[in-house]
Amino acid sequence: MSSIAKRLEPDIERIVEDLGYYYVATLFVHENGNNVLRILIDKKTGLGLDDCEKVSGEISDWLDEVDPIKSSYLLEISSPGLDRPLKTDRELRTALDKEVDISLYAPIEGKKKYRGILTQYDDAKISIVEGEKSIELDRSKISKITKVIEIGG
Repeated sequence: MSSIAKRLEPDIERIVEDLGYYYVATLFVHENGNNVLRILIDKKTGLGLDDCEKVSGEISDWLDEVDPIKSSYLLEISSPGLDRPLKTDRELRTALDKEVDISLYAPIEGKKKYRGILTQYDDAKISIVEGEKSIELDRSKISKITKVIEIGG
């Protein structure tokens, strides 16, 4: 994380969460000749353009007030993407009670992939319900967790 993103993160997280959204990350990157302050947010029911505009307005007002970045930059508010791996507790929180796919580094009892409803997590374990069966997996053995994307209806 850049030093600018790291310095801004606590205030941006507070603003985002005060507005009722999940804060995911702040990135300050140089792309296509521009500095970009990218803020990734989410919400349980899915993120829309209106949500990004609402957060953008609040963050923009705050940035104008405190003026923490002296160089020119673009502000971008977006979703981290539906298929992104869930790495942090903050990201796992957005997937509670949702279906997730879990891949392991090595098989446990001959099985390396699981799909189930994420019911809880802590620093050591991830718990899902797969069909009628509750399963606890050691977090250190998990290589990747993603939300299951439902297409169509």
